[in-house]
Amino acid sequence: MNGRNGSRRQTEGSKKMAALAAALIAAGFSWGKEATAGLEKTAVQRLSMSVRETCTLSVDGNPGKLTVKIGRAANGTTPETAVAEVQAQYTVIAARGRFRILTARLENPDSPPPGCLVTLQAVPAGKKNEGQSVGPVVLSGIPQAILTDIGTCATGTGPADGARLIFARAGGGTFDSGGDEGLRMTVILELR
Repeated sequence: MNGRNGSRRQTEGSKKMAALAAALIAAGFSWGKEATAGLEKTAVQRLSMSVRETCTLSVDGNPGKLTVKIGRAANGTTPETAVAEVQAQYTVIAARGRFRILTARLENPDSPPPGCLVTLQAVPAGKKNEGQSVGPVVLSGIPQAILTDIGTCATGTGPADGARLIFARAGGGTFDSGGDEGLRMTVILELR
């Protein structure tokens, strides 16, 4: 009898344990479900970076110094119309509300002959933030603004991108350098 009663008790005990285990598992499952119910199915990561102000400048592939040659007056033209043109391309990253200027100066202020003046006018392509021309300026050894209000921009590097720099001979003086060489000078451009 003990054997049967013991086995019956064990069976009842096993059933109770199984029921208790099932209840605990169900409670744990429902608790886990509630705990994860508020979690989203996507992950978000935020990245912050800051870029300091910077700029680059190149003139027809020749950064830094620019050597300009203004030719002699040709048939029927006057020296005042002798012109040389090049493109200046630049990239600027400026802080919000801040702008840069492009300046120009002669490396050697004595390079034009006495009485001869050379003017420079920068004409931007017209894209956003590429700056405003100040019109023709007479070049000297002192840096002068030729473009103002340059904001964050990248002009591009194509043949018509950036600002067209128009150098012209103005005033009196003669080309005394001999031959057909014309007038040569080195101009320093700087983004400030």
